Amino acid sequence: MDNETIAKQLAMADEDILKAWSYWETLGVIEKHFDDPKDRFNYGVEFINLKELLYGKQTKKSKEKKSGKDVNSKLVDVDVREMYSAIEKITGRLLGGKEPMAILSWIEDFGAEPEMIVYAYSYCKNTRKKDSSNYVGTVVKEWAERNLHTKEEIEAYLQEVDNKHYLYKRVMKALGFNRNATEQEKHLMDSWFGEMEYKLDKVLEACGKTSGISNPNINYVNKILKNWREESGSGPSNGRLSEKPGEASLSMLEQCSVIMI
Repeated sequence: MDNETIAKQLAMADEDILKAWSYWETLGVIEKHFDDPKDRFNYGVEFINLKELLYGKQTKKSKEKKSGKDVNSKLVDVDVREMYSAIEKITGRLLGGKEPMAILSWIEDFGAEPEMIVYAYSYCKNTRKKDSSNYVGTVVKEWAERNLHTKEEIEAYLQEVDNKHYLYKRVMKALGFNRNATEQEKHLMDSWFGEMEYKLDKVLEACGKTSGISNPNINYVNKILKNWREESGSGPSNGRLSEKPGEASLSMLEQCSVIMI
């Protein structure tokens, strides 16, 4: 029976069948036999005697096969098993259904390391209060696309995200907005703290100058900060806007596209 027939009988995709064989191989339940080592998709499958696997009884043939395995492959198998065990401890449930195959696909498709996947489950479970494979898989994919692979790299990235979130929240609160910032607003705020090198207290001072207009908005604050930067000639340290608080110039109002909230 070939993989295509199995896939039809189980109403599954051929790709899922291949992932299932890879999963069972990591658990030591089967062994793959390749007719052509270069063709990684066509192979025979030999089921290992589970009693021998559990109680350590091995035939001469199985011992020869085991001794011939690549050392790196053994290490990978151990890492994967430890990863599954760690995930089950984090989630408080046994992995079942398609979840083990999905996790393996993250390693193959995204280049994710077992350590990264375990950390993703821990982060999603403890911080996001979600631990479904679909949700965790989205997080793993995002981290992989950002070239984050170690725990240290991920923690540094999450800290940066938390810092930005705090800055966004403070600015929106200063403007009297009881909502999250839009992507466009986040982009502008990133430029203040990044490219323009403003500190939070200076940005909040600029936000305070919106008290004299009927519809405070991010664009108005952005114009104030740009003017300060231009007047200082180099950066935000000495920049000041000529208007007194509450006396916004007409020219500035005309240049800003007012966002109605």
